[in-house]
Amino acid sequence: MKRPGIPATLWFLAFVGVSYLYIEQLRRQEPSGIIFGEKFYYENPDEDAVYATGTMTGPGIAYPNNTVGLTCYRDRNYCSYTSVHAIGANHIGRMDPPSEYDIVKWDENEIIAEDQSTVDCQKITITIDRKARQVAWVEEPINQTEASCVNPTTATAKYTIETAPGWKRVYGEGK
Repeated sequence: MKRPGIPATLWFLAFVGVSYLYIEQLRRQEPSGIIFGEKFYYENPDEDAVYATGTMTGPGIAYPNNTVGLTCYRDRNYCSYTSVHAIGANHIGRMDPPSEYDIVKWDENEIIAEDQSTVDCQKITITIDRKARQVAWVEEPINQTEASCVNPTTATAKYTIETAPGWKRVYGEGK
């Protein structure tokens, strides 16, 4: 077998060197360079509407760098929810259409909205603590014996809306 020439060897070594540098750069990169907006909460008493936005956080979140928007309307009797996720370094996934959750309670202390999805075999409960300006999101398994629930999730998941991870890096982890 004939040995490669000097030019071929140099090209190969250059390729290996550049590949190594590129892989090191990817390895050292933050999971996402995208910084979504900070947590925000607003109540409009004239329209009986509440708006909360921020990052959905909690154990098991597929894409922890995300932003969500939740708007509840008392007169319409539902909360509208939408989200966007950073699915890679500088890569944002598509924005899905808003989901609607029926309001089951609205008073001066809290708003509770629910959805019992037979498709996902789970019940979603959104609780807004109006005094603390906090949002809790709970997903509980339901209808586990239905034929459509082939591989249902059996664990209860609990999430909250908080400040985006990018802002925590900017401000420091204590914020």
